[in-house]
Amino acid sequence: MHRHLLTAASIALVVTSCSSDHIVSASGLASQRIDARRGDFVDIRLWGGAVGTYESPPAISGAAVEFVDVSIESGSGGTVNPGGPTQRFRFRAIAAGSAVVTFASVLQGSPIVSDTVVVQ
Repeated sequence: MHRHLLTAASIALVVTSCSSDHIVSASGLASQRIDARRGDFVDIRLWGGAVGTYESPPAISGAAVEFVDVSIESGSGGTVNPGGPTQRFRFRAIAAGSAVVTFASVLQGSPIVSDTVVVQ
């Protein structure tokens, strides 16, 4: 059952650029490494499904990234996925080094998602 819940906590990856700012994200089911450059924005999307939503702000182990904000994504017409909300967490890569970002569900006993952001 926990494996199914981890699958539900998927992360979408989008890489785009705008002027000198870049947005970096990752795709995967569990812990992963995300490479970024100083000044990049890092987007991490989590679909809670059966586990509901994730706590905000997430725990961050180091000073390489800072939490910017979180939002609930909605589809056309402003509707939220009836299968569970997708949260978009945004971070800014501010210093060379690495930081582990840990997302815990608001429901006790639900899986934890951890990503390592490495800033060059």
